[in-house]
Amino acid sequence: MMFCQKFFPAYFALLLVTSTATAGTAVSWQQTGMLNVGRCCHTATTLADGRVLVAGGYSASVPLTSAEIYNPATGSWSTTGNLTTARSFHTATRLADGTVLVAGGVNSSGTLSSAELYDPETGTFTPVGSMTVARSSQLAAFLPDGRVLVVGGALPRQDDLAEVYDPATATWSATGSLPHPLIGFTLTSLQDGKLLAAGGSAIDVQALSDMAYLYDPATGLWTPTGNLGEARSEHTATLTADGKVLVAGGLGLSGQLRECEIYDPATGRWSATHRLNRARDSHLALLFENGDVLVVGGRNTKGRTIPSSELYDPVLGKWALGDNTRPKLALTTLSLLPNNQGLVAGGTDVHDVASPAAEIGSLASGR
Repeated sequence: MMFCQKFFPAYFALLLVTSTATAGTAVSWQQTGMLNVGRCCHTATTLADGRVLVAGGYSASVPLTSAEIYNPATGSWSTTGNLTTARSFHTATRLADGTVLVAGGVNSSGTLSSAELYDPETGTFTPVGSMTVARSSQLAAFLPDGRVLVVGGALPRQDDLAEVYDPATATWSATGSLPHPLIGFTLTSLQDGKLLAAGGSAIDVQALSDMAYLYDPATGLWTPTGNLGEARSEHTATLTADGKVLVAGGLGLSGQLRECEIYDPATGRWSATHRLNRARDSHLALLFENGDVLVVGGRNTKGRTIPSSELYDPVLGKWALGDNTRPKLALTTLSLLPNNQGLVAGGTDVHDVASPAAEIGSLASGR
């Protein structure tokens, strides 16, 4: 999840492209089955069998407990068991056994520390031990040893006590803290098992950060690595096929960014790459199976949703601008489907109403 609290709920804006691509565009979009419940600020998690679990969020400013599953084979959604606690701006992480850990978030009672597990076999959510601190808009990452790291977000305290969930004991425990509590940063799993935290806004000093840190699950400690070339927040960070990390866009010291850069774990350094065609922040990104990186939506310099997607070719190091004709919805989720497809689901329309719409973006033939 991105830094959503300051835009909550109507202004957390990530775009759904709602028409098929024009001739020559790299990604084409088409409608698929609609959600049973219009929602925004939810999570979407790809299950082990390729289906996508959508859970929680808001509709008409009411927090939701409902959840549903998208079946790419049929292009349809079906309801599943409800969350035990209504929540949005939470995290949802698939574990090694196929269950999904849902943690934190916010509802009408405030920021949450509670967590629960979804079992795809039974279609039910079950409460598990609570986090050590309540948080929303945090980030979570699956660790190589099967645990889950949760860090950052909107916190009721001025230090970020990062923590890990151990599925073997269903318990949470503290781990090394970042030097500053962060929100709007990115957390990327590297090929060597470490995690890269980059950029964001330091809550305690209200300043954009150009810092980057590596988390070592073996020691539970964060260590500084090379600084970003430009301080930024609300950007995306995508692990590319060669093991490097592509950072794109975001909010910088001079405003919204087109600038992109690449982190090389072998050297711990950042280098500039070609810029986005459009400045954007609060967008979404995913890595396609062929190695291309898809970026969808975001906000432009006037705070409006951006009617476009872009595709990054890592071989050429360039971005190709996709279809830009239909800025209908603001999204919160983008999920990878088989055969170089991306699923966008839910969000708000131009009237800030939670929508049940869903679309699939597919790579153009020949890519």
